[in-house]
Amino acid sequence: MYEERIPNAVKAFKEEGRNCCQAVVATFADLYGFTQEQALMMSAALGHGHGVEETCGALTAVQMLVGMEKGNLQMRNPAGHKAMYALDKEIMERFRQLTGATRCRDLLNLPKAEPGTPNPDANGQYHLIPCWMKVQIAAELFCQYQDRFQKEKDEQA
Repeated sequence: MYEERIPNAVKAFKEEGRNCCQAVVATFADLYGFTQEQALMMSAALGHGHGVEETCGALTAVQMLVGMEKGNLQMRNPAGHKAMYALDKEIMERFRQLTGATRCRDLLNLPKAEPGTPNPDANGQYHLIPCWMKVQIAAELFCQYQDRFQKEKDEQA
């Protein structure tokens, strides 16, 4: 349904200099009423792995977008929270199946960055999977979930 947007995510990363999270979030931001600027700002700190080299930023983008679609707004709703956490776990596992890992550091096979050192992938030395490919995989994964959510809506109608 939204597959035609996938190349836009890759372009945002490769040609426009967006980080991996920004590239995915901005590609689908309009679905939730966000401007490009808002999408880029809210996802700016999540590139290079959420927590720096931890959860892949492209995966974090999918989690953010799915949260916009299926998030729970009720304060005390254990069933809603449980359902969201189960969905998040499913997303993480699916990403792991597609890429081999969920942590940026593991995906890039990078040594832990020490304080004050430059970005360890600044020279483009990717050892497992390049970031542009993770962006593409994340955008594809989000499209798959969007298709699933649409089918669920159609069945409820």
